[in-house]
Amino acid sequence: MPMGKAGTPPGQTASRLLAQGRLDAAIDQQRLPVLRGIVAAACQLTGGGIGVALLGNADREVVEAASVGPPGRPLESPGELPGLDAFLAALLVSPQPLLLNEVRAHQSRHCIPSGHPHVASLVGAPVRTQVGLTGYLYVAHEREGADFSADDVRTLACLASAAGLAVDVYHLVTDLPTRLRWLDAIAEMVHLLRGDVGREEGLEAVAGLLLAATGADSAAITHVRKVDDGPPGAFVEAAAGLGSELLNGAYLPSGHFLATVMGSDHPVEYDVAQIRSPTMPAEWRPTLSVLGPGLAVPLGTTTEPLGAIFLAWRPDSPHASERPRVSTLTIPFARTATLLLQRHEAQLFRTRQQRWADTSAEVTRLLLTDVEPHQVMARAARRIREISWAAYAAVVLANDFGPPGTVTFDVVDGLGLENTSGTQARSPRPLDEVIGSGVPLISTDMAHDDRFDLPPELREAFSVLGLAMLMPLRSAPGGDRGALIVAWRRGSSAERAARDDAPLLESFADQFALALQRARANEERDRRQRWLDACSELTRRLASDRDQEATIRRVMRLLRRVSGADFGAIIKADPTASEAMSLVIVDGYGVRRHYSHHLISNSQNVRAAIRSGRAVVSEDFVHDPAYDPPPEMADNLATIGLTMIIPMAAGEVSGALFAGWRHGSPHERFARHELALLETFADNAALAMQRTQVLDERDRGDRWLEATSEMARLLIGQVDRDEAMALVIRQLRLTSGADVGGILLVDPTDSSSLRVAGFEGIDIPPVAPDARIPRGGLAARAIATGQGIVSEDYSHHGGHDPPVEWRDAIDALGLGMMMPLVAADEDDVLGVLFAGWRRDSPSERLARHEVQEIQTFADLASLALQRVRTQDDRVHLRILQDHEQIAHELHDAVLQRLFAVGLRLHGAASASAERSVSDRVEQAIQDLDQTTAQVRQTIKRLAGDDPTDPTDPAGG
Repeated sequence: MPMGKAGTPPGQTASRLLAQGRLDAAIDQQRLPVLRGIVAAACQLTGGGIGVALLGNADREVVEAASVGPPGRPLESPGELPGLDAFLAALLVSPQPLLLNEVRAHQSRHCIPSGHPHVASLVGAPVRTQVGLTGYLYVAHEREGADFSADDVRTLACLASAAGLAVDVYHLVTDLPTRLRWLDAIAEMVHLLRGDVGREEGLEAVAGLLLAATGADSAAITHVRKVDDGPPGAFVEAAAGLGSELLNGAYLPSGHFLATVMGSDHPVEYDVAQIRSPTMPAEWRPTLSVLGPGLAVPLGTTTEPLGAIFLAWRPDSPHASERPRVSTLTIPFARTATLLLQRHEAQLFRTRQQRWADTSAEVTRLLLTDVEPHQVMARAARRIREISWAAYAAVVLANDFGPPGTVTFDVVDGLGLENTSGTQARSPRPLDEVIGSGVPLISTDMAHDDRFDLPPELREAFSVLGLAMLMPLRSAPGGDRGALIVAWRRGSSAERAARDDAPLLESFADQFALALQRARANEERDRRQRWLDACSELTRRLASDRDQEATIRRVMRLLRRVSGADFGAIIKADPTASEAMSLVIVDGYGVRRHYSHHLISNSQNVRAAIRSGRAVVSEDFVHDPAYDPPPEMADNLATIGLTMIIPMAAGEVSGALFAGWRHGSPHERFARHELALLETFADNAALAMQRTQVLDERDRGDRWLEATSEMARLLIGQVDRDEAMALVIRQLRLTSGADVGGILLVDPTDSSSLRVAGFEGIDIPPVAPDARIPRGGLAARAIATGQGIVSEDYSHHGGHDPPVEWRDAIDALGLGMMMPLVAADEDDVLGVLFAGWRRDSPSERLARHEVQEIQTFADLASLALQRVRTQDDRVHLRILQDHEQIAHELHDAVLQRLFAVGLRLHGAASASAERSVSDRVEQAIQDLDQTTAQVRQTIKRLAGDDPTDPTDPAGG
């Protein structure tokens, strides 16, 4: 039996050769045992000394070999022989078996690899397989003259056929696990087709199954769509494996390679390195650089391509060499992916058609209902995004009265830009063309379309947009001019589906324009009715409203509610100064403030309206040359566009009504046509405010009279000073609405301080009885001059110096009055009365005109103090009279009787003969004289003549 190299049996001398023609590793002994046996049998049956079986791939590169060397001289491994691929190619030139008994005379002798044993004669036959391999089986003699016969040729042909069959059987057996995986994958795909699986989920499942079945490192399923007028590009619908997170949803631009795949009816082998483009995103390059061989399987047909399946392997992957076999097995996957795409397209078409029909019906229903225009626009933008899966939708209306070249984005939906609804912006040229011509415009890549010239603040948000459609809103003359903008994310499945929806979107825009026009007409009707109702309400309340502050608040509430003004104010002309005006109330932008007397002098437009009695209208208030708002109002007015300053006249102009609307406000366009209604409302408001002012002033005058009368009645009776002062302060605050009130009294014995008879109000701490404060500041000035002090800004008046514990409360005051308490019949100042009102408090404005009433209360306080003094004098006089009467009675009765008793005792002492009796009588007389002296002393004290020594007998 012939032996191989190093004495190895023939069945163990096979080697595996790679495509490069070099020996990589010994073939596993279990791999092709039959092939080795066939080589040995060929040598035995033909008598040849050398036997070799070569297997090559489609490029005729040797991939497997088995050999038997001559006895005693083992054959060098064929894998070590350079040029073996060329020798195999030369043998396969003829498809028939070969017989060469004189090799040296044949041209193929030049192809025998160097190092191959000498070949004198050779017989061989091609080996054909069903697995894409082609080979050759040959036997040779080294000795000249040893020829082969025709029977040897037939033997080699039979053995070559057996070798091909052995290879096929081997591959069938070794491929069984792989084929089982493919069958399982195909069964899973059948399950996907039979189930109710979505397109994205189904394609992702197919990509994952492909990855598992083929051993590929990366798999992607693409769908072909046109993005412009050029050849179609491909969008990655599903990806698995290496780089899937980058490839999912990516766009592959049209090119030669993609066109080749789409135009082929069979799988196309490629290498990733050959299709990488310089324009490829930088983040893809690290991932694709590690991939090598690939396989592209087209989906659909060459006339109607749907897409392709792309598989790629790492160069060192053991599965990369199986591309020929994989290309056949991917056909079921390709058909499944095609069916999923086609089924989804059909479902998508049916769903979208139904959604468009439902939306058209919804818009038609809007024509029959009373819906506000803004709600119509918001519903349209939201609905159009729902049915078309758009990323962005906006309703844009032309600014016929605003700044030239601008539009208002009334409603914006999508991309997180909802907060830009209602804003004005410069109109891009394509939008102007659509609004002006009434012809739709479609851009395939809005973000990169130079015609749009997007503002910087929108470029980042719009960078994801691709397809955009601008549909004109075609309405009747006098209706809104504008457009409906709808845009989709670049590369999204929604964008691809929307390319066929332009006619449906145009029809929707026409229906929407009709619904918007109807809503506008309804709103105009409703607004006119609301204006009439507002005027009627003001007229109806003329007979009942008596509170002017409440009337002013009602006027402002009605103005903003009916007109939709974003900012409103009422300005009154100051009757005391022709150029002065005072702000009464402002409302808007979250600020609602009622002023009592907030002077403004720098509003030319307001002054012009009051002087002329005609309304002043500004389309762009902030950029009006006469724009000069009060500093505290500048921020609130910065976004105001349309403004109307309406004179308020009830017989004569008494002030102005200010109404302003934000740029692009939905109410702004209505207000432009409602000037006459606003003027009527302003006149009704002036009449209502005038009447309530008259009633309020009359009621307030009555309250002053009642308070004064009440005070006078209380002062008629007995008066306690502290109670009287507390009563004056309480009635003063109650009647005038003063936030702080108090009375400070002069102490004749202390010129450095004032006694606090009472001081109370907001944030004023309780005052202790007989409390004192330094005599200084404005109080000292009023006492010194006897003149009242009235200050519009008391806390900043020169000389203002309150006690520390009162400073915070008094610093909050605006109007303040310090009135002297002057005695009625003399120039003596008894003290001061103080009243103060917080800045812009409701009572401050009225109190400005009530200085005389406050002075009346001061006079009443003076009268009360004088009455207290009179009461004290009367009591003192009564006491003096009582003392005088007592002294008279003591003198007339007691002293006379004591004197009579003394005379009798003197007589008794003279008549007594006993010494002891005479002494006791004399002692009694002395005691009686002392008692008489004490009585005389008491009489003098009661009479007001108090001697220095009441016990002095001489005083009697």
